[in-house]
Amino acid sequence: MLCTLIIPEGSGIDRVNEPVSFGLPFPCGVLSEPYLLSLIDQRSRQRLPLQVEGLDHWADGSVRWALL
Repeated sequence: MLCTLIIPEGSGIDRVNEPVSFGLPFPCGVLSEPYLLSLIDQRSRQRLPLQVEGLDHWADGSVRWALL
């Protein structure tokens, strides 16, 4: 599963290395463990630091909502 995240900056301030957090829902059975997620820079294709927490789970134990 691939999800593209675009965060526009509308105030005209250069933002470099600032933290961002958001919740991401997953269908039942798709994500067994939050640590399996990764964040990749689209330009450089480099893996970026990522902290993930499973906030809610489906009845089968898979992640329903993850906080990234």
